[in-house]
Amino acid sequence: MGMPALGGNGVSRPSVVPAHGHLRRSPDMSPRNFWLLLCGVLVLASAAACTSELCAARLADVDLQYMDEDGNSRLHIAVWNDDLLTIQCILTAGASIEAQNNQGWTPLYAAAVDGNTGAVRALLFAGADVSVQDDKGWTPLHTTALEGHVEATQALLVAGAQVNETDADGTTPLYMAALAGNTDVANLLIDFDAQVDAQDEDGWAPLHGAAGEGHAEFANLLLVAGADVNLRNVQGMTPLHETAMHGTMEVTEVLLGASADVDAQNIDNGTPLYTAASHGHTAVANLLLAAGAQVDAQNVNGWSPLHTAVWEGHTEVMEVLLAAGANVDAPDTEGWTTLHTAAWQGHIDVAKVLLVAGGDADAQDDTGWTPLHRAAGEGHTEVAKVLLVAEAQVDMQDTDGWTPLHTAAWQGHIDVAEVLLAGGAQVNAQDVDNGTPLYTAASHGHTAVANLLLAAGAQVDAQNVNGWSPLHTAVWEGHTEVMEVLLAAGANVDAPDTEGWTTLHTAAWQGHIDVAEVLLAAGGDADAQDNTGWTPLHRAAGEGHTEVAKVLLVAEAQVDMQDTDGWTPLHTAAWQGHIDVAEVLLAAGGDADAQDNTGWTPLHRAAGEGHAEFAKALLAAEAQVNPQAHDGWIPLHTAVWQGHTEVAEILLAAGGDADAQDVDNGTPLHTAASHGHAAAVDLLLAAGAQVDAQNNGNWTPLHMAAWQGYTEVAAVLLAAGGDADAQDDTGWTPLHRAAGEGHTEVAKVLLAAEAQVNPQARDGWIPLHTAAWQGHTEVAAVLLAAGGDADAQDDTGWTPLHRAAGEGHAEFAKVLLAAEA
Repeated sequence: MGMPALGGNGVSRPSVVPAHGHLRRSPDMSPRNFWLLLCGVLVLASAAACTSELCAARLADVDLQYMDEDGNSRLHIAVWNDDLLTIQCILTAGASIEAQNNQGWTPLYAAAVDGNTGAVRALLFAGADVSVQDDKGWTPLHTTALEGHVEATQALLVAGAQVNETDADGTTPLYMAALAGNTDVANLLIDFDAQVDAQDEDGWAPLHGAAGEGHAEFANLLLVAGADVNLRNVQGMTPLHETAMHGTMEVTEVLLGASADVDAQNIDNGTPLYTAASHGHTAVANLLLAAGAQVDAQNVNGWSPLHTAVWEGHTEVMEVLLAAGANVDAPDTEGWTTLHTAAWQGHIDVAKVLLVAGGDADAQDDTGWTPLHRAAGEGHTEVAKVLLVAEAQVDMQDTDGWTPLHTAAWQGHIDVAEVLLAGGAQVNAQDVDNGTPLYTAASHGHTAVANLLLAAGAQVDAQNVNGWSPLHTAVWEGHTEVMEVLLAAGANVDAPDTEGWTTLHTAAWQGHIDVAEVLLAAGGDADAQDNTGWTPLHRAAGEGHTEVAKVLLVAEAQVDMQDTDGWTPLHTAAWQGHIDVAEVLLAAGGDADAQDNTGWTPLHRAAGEGHAEFAKALLAAEAQVNPQAHDGWIPLHTAVWQGHTEVAEILLAAGGDADAQDVDNGTPLHTAASHGHAAAVDLLLAAGAQVDAQNNGNWTPLHMAAWQGYTEVAAVLLAAGGDADAQDDTGWTPLHRAAGEGHTEVAKVLLAAEAQVNPQARDGWIPLHTAAWQGHTEVAAVLLAAGGDADAQDDTGWTPLHRAAGEGHAEFAKVLLAAEA
């Protein structure tokens, strides 16, 4: 048969093979080339029977392009079967030597996995890539190292495999060997210069792997080869941490014998002893303590080895640590002692061990919680009993004034509550807000606990600092079952809080329909007023709770009751725009024209807030469109005040008076102009509003716009025929106003509309005087450019320069002098 040339790896085939069968390396031949020659001879020998006729017969009717469902080619399958003859025939037939299956395995990789050394040699001899990687980045050397295939490993190394090649995670073949404890492979890898301290992406080195897996002989081999016994990974873990985690005693002894740092700290300041305690490895803990480990070393959270042993419930380790002098009451960074931890976890036996060791049953953490608080909060009844037997104070208060009974009530742990009460807990103990355990139980809807506390004498109407009783908080949260228990115990349904709210106010605010019905059935006053005069109906209306409003009205709540500001429930609905509530109130006879203390009706309020649909509903209910408030404003004033053009349009369509005057004779147009709402101004003008209407000071809307500097509004008014030279009762024109306020752009618009540049007010002032008075140099430049008289004299004979000088406006004076004043 035709053999592949030995040049597959770039190696020349020797020309002479001694007839006696012994190979001898010539001086100019490298060891690697000699090895390849040896492989070739071995392959030739194994394939001696591989004639062309035999291969043809063997491969008859065989599809060399075949691949199974896992992506394996015929060559892969031959490798799996360790069939060297078929491998040679398939290679001779030209099959791809680097074909990869679904896992990224080439035939060489597959041979390495199974340790089929003959196949490995044949494929290497045929030129297979020795460094090919699978989908994890593993090379054939990684897998032979892991599987412990010594001969295959040697074949790969001699063929040029990179001994320190890393996979996708940065792992070397030596680390793989360490995981499996394959010392023979390791020796071979080290002979080929494997780096004994090579670390992967997470900082794990071969010694970490051997330590974690308990391979003592392997660990010793690495240490002899120079491995760093205290090498840390990215988490700061040393090999000793690894043995402590996995409880590998023999490796621990090896590491300690190599002077491993017994108190090495990881990034959380955890020591190997902490790790051993956390995982319950008593024997390792004993070894570490014997080697001098600090028994109370704390991590970043202040936890000692004893804390973590307690957390995990490892009593045997605890006893070892306590015997070594561990501080049973050492607090962590939050003030927790080991007893707090035991109580939190509910470890009864652990708690007993700690108490016997002198643990303080009344130790308080940073929040003031004792172990009994913790046990009560978590519902650990038996731990609570153990603590009480140890004479823990049953009514000790935390920083918020909570007793253990409060914490039990908070979580609804009735069994613990019973134990605490039997232990003498005060049923009416008050926290810093005067809240009792009953208040806490009611707030969280724990009916059974509430019943227990009431039976033990809890005051049903005890109020906290806000005047809230247990019934208030149950109502707020919507706990109807607890409410019924409290009411049956005589709770006052109408007791007011510090703001005058009754429980019905609370139900209405929250929108709890069922709650409101329960309270009304218990005699709750539907018209009770709080300190602002609001009734439950005001609250429901203000929050938009339509169904609650219906319930209150069915209970004959007064529909038009007024608060201290004169607001009815319809005002509050209008304020928030709750149209559904409004319809209910109007259907029940609510007064659409009711006036508050300022004379505002619900329509004023809806218009001012921009609630267009609400305004429509009121008008449909025949609300007056032009009612005047005490300041003379009609709803149209309030709408344009805020620029709500949609509402304004609705009001105008319903007959809103575009020229209605307030007590200062101001029209809606004055209001819109003074607040810069150009669209509203345009709408009012289109509705026929007088463009030059004058208020009590003879100001026109244009004066208003000029005064406030609303250029767009001024332009709209001028386009509608607004008088640019209209004078107010002082004789000031809009240009005087713009100049006095420094509104340059408005001044330009007025001048472009041919406003007089030098009109005199009654005191003789022209616009340039008003600009000089305030020092507005930019406006002055515009006025002077338009022909402003720099030497105009007022009634006192003062020119603009006098005025600027008198006010100390130096820059303005310069402008005037430059204009030859």
